Amino acid sequence: MKIKTVFLINLLMVFLLLFAACGGDGSGGNAGDIKGGNGVSESNPGDSAEREHPYLVDNGDSVSLTFPGAMFEGVELSQEFKTVNNYIDAIKNRDGTVTITMTKERQQEFLTSIKDTVDYNIEYFKSELDYLKEIKYAEDFTAMEILVDSDMDKDNLRELPYFFSLPFEQYQQMLGQEPQVSISVLDQENGKVLLKLDFPEDEQKSGS
Repeated sequence: MKIKTVFLINLLMVFLLLFAACGGDGSGGNAGDIKGGNGVSESNPGDSAEREHPYLVDNGDSVSLTFPGAMFEGVELSQEFKTVNNYIDAIKNRDGTVTITMTKERQQEFLTSIKDTVDYNIEYFKSELDYLKEIKYAEDFTAMEILVDSDMDKDNLRELPYFFSLPFEQYQQMLGQEPQVSISVLDQENGKVLLKLDFPEDEQKSGS
């Protein structure tokens, strides 16, 4: 199965996390640790607790998160929508953004589901792509390192960074943060950076 096909399937899966029930135990490690798919910490570039959360309001037992309106395009914010997704409230703001209020437990379920989806896809790609040797990422979902064979087809360099950028951005949005994701592809033998992309900036450039 080609990466682009898997991309479309899993893009839909990640996007649907915002509109369907999900579960999880909320377990995890220290924010900011670069780690492999096996959960082993490799380094500590920063602490996500220091970052601002401009799109989150802490209501005590619940949180109100504001998302870009494009994420809910064509979705009717009805009572049924709120009930099915276990939301306390969902409103469209005058500027077109959408504010979702949910319990902190529900928020953690989303975060855990996104992380589980990322970990699953890391293991899947490692088993399917011979040139892919390791993937490490920061637990605050701000950075990822993809280690590959130096003789890999350079046409494939951009596919994995674009694949993982979406769930990384959505994880941060579920924390009320402005998404900032840096994904690097490195030669596993000498550590040379073959490609480095910053999202959402490079994603916007490619779409323009």
